[in-house]
Amino acid sequence: VDLNRYADAMPYSREAMEMWTHLAGEDDPRVGLALNQIAFCLTRTGRAEEAAPIARRSFEMWRDDPENEYLEESPNVYATARRALGDTATAIAVYREELAAARHQYPGGHPHIVYAFDILGTHLAGAGEPDEAERLLLEGVKMGRKCYGDRNPHEDHMLIALAELAGRR
Repeated sequence: VDLNRYADAMPYSREAMEMWTHLAGEDDPRVGLALNQIAFCLTRTGRAEEAAPIARRSFEMWRDDPENEYLEESPNVYATARRALGDTATAIAVYREELAAARHQYPGGHPHIVYAFDILGTHLAGAGEPDEAERLLLEGVKMGRKCYGDRNPHEDHMLIALAELAGRR
């Protein structure tokens, strides 16, 4: 998947899902990780309708255990599939839930919260919610500087979104 060879990765992701289901049961977080890989590959190859229910299953697993590292990509994979289907409202609701969970998990600030600010803020900006988007993006830039110093990998993206918001105003 990291090499953008989604069709090639699909059989391995399915094999991993089957293996972990057999070894640990269908509710094991590693099954959720494999489901994410399958859903991501499907979405990236234009099969978001097929991906969405698979991603939803992993997202539901994440809801039950949002601190599990195997499931950390579940909200993003599900939201990406919903966005690909034109369901921006559900994607934004998922990103909101992810941000709330990250804030709960890391009350003092954390790079994962910075990412959640970035993804939710930019999607709100694109969905015509400029005030909330601006607030979240500014908070993300501030927290990013605290967490990363001058090496925030999300800062350019957030600043571009803020500039675009300012340009529209």
